[in-house]
Amino acid sequence: MRGSVAVSSACVLLVAACAVYGVETVQYGSAGTAMPFLETGLSPRAVGMAEAFCAVKGGADSMSYNPAGAAGIRTVDLGVSYSKWLNSAGLTSAGLLLPLSGSFAFGADFMYAGYETINAVDLNGDPLGSFKPSDLLVGFTSAISFGQEGGFAIGVRGKFASEKLYDVKYSSTAFDAGFLSELAANMLYAGAAVQNLGGKVSGFPLPFNFRVGSALKIWLSEEPGEGRRGSDEEPEDSVLASAEYFSP
Repeated sequence: MRGSVAVSSACVLLVAACAVYGVETVQYGSAGTAMPFLETGLSPRAVGMAEAFCAVKGGADSMSYNPAGAAGIRTVDLGVSYSKWLNSAGLTSAGLLLPLSGSFAFGADFMYAGYETINAVDLNGDPLGSFKPSDLLVGFTSAISFGQEGGFAIGVRGKFASEKLYDVKYSSTAFDAGFLSELAANMLYAGAAVQNLGGKVSGFPLPFNFRVGSALKIWLSEEPGEGRRGSDEEPEDSVLASAEYFSP
């Protein structure tokens, strides 16, 4: 079985941040962006790498970070995860990626977050009652690669998002787009992506994100070469290191 090791200095900090995500009270009229859950990490593998994932060819894991990373897969890829946070909120996500040809892939994914009862207050601190919010995201990804073994790939992900807060429900559509380039055979990659391009929700914009980064895969049991590129088999062990600039 092939193994990989994700190298990241910020892994522990990110896991701690995800664990305490959420608040116990909600104030209406606060400034910011709509639907902040769109920035929540959905892949345990990517979260373990501090979400420096836009230059990683990760199959189904890539759809929520850089849709171009879904291109060039050879087999069906399925990912399912469930996270329970310290504030008793739970997040369930799943993604399915299908190789429709040697260079084209299509995938679908969803995320549902359910939260414990929250006590709402107005701007004066007076109670408004309690409610149980929830978030829903459904996405569809198309990606295609060009050149030998996917030397360059582009991808687009369209998504529908819904958020239930107090006695109202908001919904919006958005899309992500990205590219991924293989700079050195099965070793060095570069990628970039924009996320949450869409309209406004009740006058607030969606959380626009820009990612650009690189990834280096170091094979431990075999030197890179043309022989392996022509085979369906890869060396058993590798180390994957990635770096990324993220602009919210």
